[in-house]
Order: sequence, then structure tokens, then C-alpha cells
Amino acid sequence: MGAPGQKKGRYGVGVVAALAVVPVVGAVVFLLLLPSIVRARAIAEAREAGFELTVDRVGVGLDGVTLRDVTAKATRTPGLSARVREIHLAGLSATDARVAGLEARLEGPRQDLEVGLAAILADHRRRFAGTPAKPRRLSIVGARLTWEGPAGERLAASDVAVDVESHGAGVEDVHGSVGRFELTTPKAELGPWASTFERSGGTSRVRVAFDPPVPDGPSALLIWPRSGVTELAVNVPRSSFDKLGVKPSALGLPAEPAIDVQLSLRGALSESARSELTFEATLWGLRPKGLSRAIDVHLEGTAASADGRPLELAKTNVTLGPFVAGVTGTVTPYAGGFQLDAVFKTLPTPCEQLARAEAKNMGPLAATLQALGQTTGALRVTGAVDASGAVTYDTAAPEAATLSWTAKETCGVSIFGM
Repeated sequence: MGAPGQKKGRYGVGVVAALAVVPVVGAVVFLLLLPSIVRARAIAEAREAGFELTVDRVGVGLDGVTLRDVTAKATRTPGLSARVREIHLAGLSATDARVAGLEARLEGPRQDLEVGLAAILADHRRRFAGTPAKPRRLSIVGARLTWEGPAGERLAASDVAVDVESHGAGVEDVHGSVGRFELTTPKAELGPWASTFERSGGTSRVRVAFDPPVPDGPSALLIWPRSGVTELAVNVPRSSFDKLGVKPSALGLPAEPAIDVQLSLRGALSESARSELTFEATLWGLRPKGLSRAIDVHLEGTAASADGRPLELAKTNVTLGPFVAGVTGTVTPYAGGFQLDAVFKTLPTPCEQLARAEAKNMGPLAATLQALGQTTGALRVTGAVDASGAVTYDTAAPEAATLSWTAKETCGVSIFGM
């Protein structure tokens, strides 16, 4: 038998060994349970934020936590659901989040979804908010978005990327792009277009490219700073409508495939200060109903108002083939479009000018006879033509556009001065 002191020492070593093993076993058990703990916490926090969440797999590493094959459905905003291939949260504090392979789906009336999304945004601004010293970052790559409306409306956007850096609730820098999007309504099909957007220092910018494959091609730019004055710039070099992702019929124009358009629009819009727009547009090959041949149309002028009232047209003229008309009226902007109510009156156009233009269209022989008659004085066209009318147009219902006019002509032919 060993000495009593030796037996006691052996027991002491065993106790120490057992005590050393306990934390190791505890750590192993904790690591095994950690994915389940992370999943349960993510589901609980999502439910508190108004989402039902499922997570297929969870990965935990030294660089953070990764949630894979995630589905989410909004409980406070019906019609909003999403699938995400991967969400990676960097570090224990999750100050950096990366979302890859997001597929979001929205169903329902646009107005209802806008209210619901605004509430979600306001709530998550507080949850996501960082500080100037410790900003939080969110990156979304490779996202897709689909909206289905109750009346057959559909928006499909792909190749969506967004980067957000939060320095506090409502103090975020946002940069993003949409590689391709198309909008379908019961009345029109628009796109494919592309877009970039950003918000920094209280100023937001959105640029829409109407012909994405062309760098610096046809585009529209909207800028709205904290002052509340929205700056607008639209630049469309001469292009065919099919290159712009718009059918002429969507604008209330005759469905002629050969129509080309050129547009320049600049100005500022405000609900409380002065608004002013300067515009110039040309349509080539337009064939209005009732005309036997195509004509070119050129429009230029300005529109201005104060205190949010409808814009008054000023110094506005339209040239339709051989006719030149002065235009007055109002343009009433609203979210997503505008309404035009205008009247026009042409300057008296000599019938001789119209006859000359028509003779050229009839061919060389008619033009020669007309020129010979004028040169010898044996044949002369007399009188003039003028017209006046009214136009109504609303971008929300282009098919309901109206055009009414009355014309007065005193054309005649003088032969040998008689």
C-alpha cells in the first residue's frame, strides 16, 4: 500500500484534470449549439421587426455569422416576401452586413405597398442606425425585384446593387444601381431601362438610362436636395422610339414605327417656390390622323409658376409641317406624370406656300408647272389658311388625349391676274 500522502496526491491530480476538462467540454457543447442559438435569435429579432423568418443553414466563424437559404415574409405588410441565398454579418456586433442573391416579391396595390414599405423603412432605420464614430454598413448584390399589381401592372428589376452606410437614423449615404428594369401596365410597356441612384448629405439623385447599351445616351436626371426644389434634366438625342423602350402609342401618338424623337428638358419644380421648365422637342415622320402624309413637328418654349400652382406656358410655339402656331395653357405636374391643357392658334399661312410644298410631294412635273406659272405670272395661288384649337393630354391616360380645331382658308387661284 502506498503512503497516505501519495493516495491523496493522486486524488488531487484527478480533480484538477476533471476541472480542466469541464470548460473544454463546455466550449465544445457551446460551439455545437451556437448555430441553433444564432438561428433562434435571428428568427426572434425578425419576428419583433415584423417578419416571419426561416433559415436553412447557419455558419459561425471567426469572421462572423452567415445565414444561408433564408426566406422572409412581412406580417405587417401583406404581399411582401423574399428569398435570400446568403446573409453575412461581420463580427459579433454585425456592423457590416452583406446580402447576396436577394429575390424580393411584392404583390398588391402600389399605394398600400408604399405605405407599408415606408413604415418598415422608418422602423429599420432606428434598428440599423450607426453613429458618426461607428457607422454601420449594408451591402446588397445581385438582387432581383418583382411587383405584381391588381390591375395587371408588373415591374421586373434585376442586377440590383445597393450600398448603405448609416451614421444615424435618417443620416445615411446610399449608392445603388439597377442593371435592367421593365414596367408593364394595361396601357403601356416601358423598358428595358437602367438606373443609378444615390443619397448623400441630404441630396438625392436618380438617373434613368433609356437606351442602356449607349454610354451617356438618352437619359433623365432628377435631383432633390433638402431645399425641396427638384431639378430635372432630360436629354434625348435623335432616336427611334424602339431604341428608347417606349412605343409611340404609349404617349398618345400614332403607332408609326418610323417616328424619330429628340428632346431637351431643363428646369426646377417646387411646391412652395417658383417652378420653371425650358423645353425643345422634335418629332420626325409623324402621321396624325386625317393627314395623307407624314410631317415633322417641332415644339419649343417655357413654362413657369409660383407657389405650387400649375405651370403657365409662355413663349411656346409649335411648328407642324408648314404651319406655325402659338400655344398657351397650363401644365400640372403630379407624382409620376403631368396633365396638359392648352389652346393654339396658327399664324396665317399663305396658300402659295402650301401649294409649293404639295407640288414637291406630287413629283417633278407638278413642281415644274407650279414654278413656271409663278415665274411667268400666268398662274398665282392667293389667300391664306389659319387654324385654332385645343389640346388635352394626361400621362396617366394618353389614349384619352383630345385634339379639336377649326380652320379658315381663303385659298384661290389667279390666272393671268384674274
